[in-house]
Amino acid sequence: MNSTDVLDQSVLNGPSFDPDYTAPWFFKQFSPLRSHETTSFLMAMAALSDGYDMRFFRSQREARFHSPVMGLATKEANFFEVSDGRKRCIFSGSQSEKLNIPSVKLVTDKLRSKEILHRKRLNTPAGGAVSIDNLDLLHRFAAAGITRLVVKPVMGSLGKDTRLNLTPAKVAEHVRLNPKQRFLVEQHVVGREFRIFVVGAKAVAANRRFPQNVVGDGLRSTRQLLKLRSDSRKTNPFFFQRDVDFAQAEMALLLNGDSYDRIPALGERVWLMTSTKADLSDEIAGGLEHAPAAAIELCIKAAQALGLAACSFDLIVDQRGEPYILEANIRSMIGNMSFPHPAGRWNLDVPRALLQHFLPTNRITPRRVTGFDYAALKAELFRHDRPEGGVDAVEYASFG
Repeated sequence: MNSTDVLDQSVLNGPSFDPDYTAPWFFKQFSPLRSHETTSFLMAMAALSDGYDMRFFRSQREARFHSPVMGLATKEANFFEVSDGRKRCIFSGSQSEKLNIPSVKLVTDKLRSKEILHRKRLNTPAGGAVSIDNLDLLHRFAAAGITRLVVKPVMGSLGKDTRLNLTPAKVAEHVRLNPKQRFLVEQHVVGREFRIFVVGAKAVAANRRFPQNVVGDGLRSTRQLLKLRSDSRKTNPFFFQRDVDFAQAEMALLLNGDSYDRIPALGERVWLMTSTKADLSDEIAGGLEHAPAAAIELCIKAAQALGLAACSFDLIVDQRGEPYILEANIRSMIGNMSFPHPAGRWNLDVPRALLQHFLPTNRITPRRVTGFDYAALKAELFRHDRPEGGVDAVEYASFG
């Protein structure tokens, strides 16, 4: 992998000023947010810190803008323009106005995107389409000795309705229970799970997901270790209200014949989840150094093959070190990339890379953000009798 495949921090806009992530105002405004409002808050932090203008809208009509790949109106504060004083770019969360209909249709159709990646010799798990009228692929998997499969809707996103680690018989049962749907069925690949964010032809951020677990120190019980992990999340703005799942941990221990009160050996990892599917109790180790070079290279080539200027990829690296693309996300949430836990540098790398790619400029002056009342901005944005024209983010920010 060439070193230019990874973001060079010098391309960002000069001496950018990060907000104080430990300040009470930051925790108060950021920690309650969910979904794409988390992303929008971080985009605002990057834009305000780096000297851009930013205005939020509640509809395309108010923004005097039209895009068939964005919603006509929104009920969240996640639709905005960023401007350098001469040009503007519209965003919906992390998705820019530059995303076109063909790319959206391509990525949303998992079967078609898989076919393109296969054609380009870019790794994705073996698989194809299955429906009530066509179960041939399941028979071929069984004949090949492939006993564990993943099933997901052909059209879908964010892992919705995805089922993991099923036998061919269980997949057939699931298809028969949903006779009007068409599914993508893939070989279940076991390995390390990553998310890598690509902007342009560069990887700008990566993280590795760890399902809920604790690592023994030879002194404390599993119960005590999990309590320490829960407490440590309270210091992280993103994970502050995304606590560990104690009920799931207890069930996992019962299923494995283990006990909360056992003291794990030094370095022993105790898994505390009942499913490998991602959830809010996961730990996220952040930083490009956590991702293998082969995985980064695969994601960059996949973005180019799918015609995507900015997106994140979920992928898995098997025990041989071979990476496989699982899914592309064109409107990715970036909170856990900016605030990884338990390891990694808190940062604004992804929103800054998006701004610099879609609105490159060196004509603005960075600012130190010392406050931003996102809640008040949102209240004004959706005030019933507010005049048209949007809400200027800078009016709700303070600078030092």
